[in-house]
Amino acid sequence: MIAVIRAASRVLRTGARIITVSSGLGSRVGAPGLADYSATKSGIERYTMGVARDLGPRNITANVVEAGLMEGGMQPPDPETLTALVGSLSLQRMGHPDEIAAAIAFLPSPAASYVTGAVFDARGGYNA
Repeated sequence: MIAVIRAASRVLRTGARIITVSSGLGSRVGAPGLADYSATKSGIERYTMGVARDLGPRNITANVVEAGLMEGGMQPPDPETLTALVGSLSLQRMGHPDEIAAAIAFLPSPAASYVTGAVFDARGGYNA
């Protein structure tokens, strides 16, 4: 991701948008055994925030969408763990990929022209 952003930043036009996707584990390690994964997600978030600062003078925004527990995709944990994970969410349900897509779609829109260096919480209330 870093190499891609560095390469793209040399050719991006003024007003371009950079959007990265992370995980709720980027800001909270919710279970044992997730330290390495969490560290990589936190790194994505901090790097994107730094890029927002670096490219801001060119009116290029950089933001992160922090996705939560989603239906489909990754291998689900055992039923007991899954029940505990869903129970830790304010919304008490897993998210749908289209809900994350909606958050991502907002960021390149004109309505988000003054949003940069932000970490958008699309985690179903994981930290609430």
